[in-house]
Amino acid sequence: MKFVWLNKQGVASDQGFVLQRVERFAFESREANRTMRLEGESIVVRGGGEEVGFAFQSSWHEARWQQPFEDVPVPKGDRVRITENIKAAMAFQSGKAEFD
Repeated sequence: MKFVWLNKQGVASDQGFVLQRVERFAFESREANRTMRLEGESIVVRGGGEEVGFAFQSSWHEARWQQPFEDVPVPKGDRVRITENIKAAMAFQSGKAEFD
């Protein structure tokens, strides 16, 4: 999978997947005209203060696509794929992603 920078806060893949930080504690994952908001917190190196990634909260297991799409949990198979996409996008940005 290849990525291009959208801006300092987001990347797009050649597979149609976008990961973009939208707030200090939130990212949006977008694909196929659907958007999912994922919240969590930054991962920092102790003593160095350098941000190296993002830890997505356990609410990830209850993730839902935002309206106007059905308000049903994202199927487990899709969550696995999206998790791998997010990890790859964060690695491209020289960071990492952790999921509870």
